[in-house]
Amino acid sequence: LKLMANVVNTTHMPDWELRLRQLHQDSLSMSRMYEINSQVVQMYVHFSRVDIEKDEYTSAVRNLSAAIKLKPKAVDAYFQRGVCYLLQKNYVKAIADFDKLIELKPAYSKQAYVLKSLCYQKVGDIKQSIRELGRALQKWPDFLEARLARGELYVVAKDLEKAMSDFNQVLSSDPDLAVGHLGMGQVFAGYGDNKSALRWFNSAIELQGNLEEAYVKRASVYAA
Repeated sequence: LKLMANVVNTTHMPDWELRLRQLHQDSLSMSRMYEINSQVVQMYVHFSRVDIEKDEYTSAVRNLSAAIKLKPKAVDAYFQRGVCYLLQKNYVKAIADFDKLIELKPAYSKQAYVLKSLCYQKVGDIKQSIRELGRALQKWPDFLEARLARGELYVVAKDLEKAMSDFNQVLSSDPDLAVGHLGMGQVFAGYGDNKSALRWFNSAIELQGNLEEAYVKRASVYAA
């Protein structure tokens, strides 16, 4: 009798109500499918982390690509795949993933800009590397990691005035940051002011005794 009643009710149901019921059923199916996809995506991302710990980057990329195919806005997958491409020295694909990350989720943009800068640095494009860090600093002026990295790149590019400006801003925020002292030492060494360079390298070592680069730079000044 209940079945007959349902048939009768459906037969006499207005078209709009039938459509509404169908939409409700479709939404339940879509919701369930989305839930399943999310679980599968998490599984792929988990597998990729295991692969990365084993330095199996090709397998990690395969898992992360599968996750992205199921969920095109999976920001964690883009980030991890970009890092894998970077470690594989596939800089073009790494940059593409970091660009997508910046587009999808600005919260990730800080590190994405730094990693993009590193990619350009690896291929010898120092100007573009500096430009990427500049974009990050336009959004986050207090982003010390980016300012330090840009200062170091300015040293490489022999733009010592801009390098000093970046390192001065870093040290104004954190006067005891050893790598900031190291950067200032490199600037003065670039100017040929070895006395000032040594003073900065020594203070860097005093602040962080295991800062190997400071010892190397100081030794190069002693040898000059």
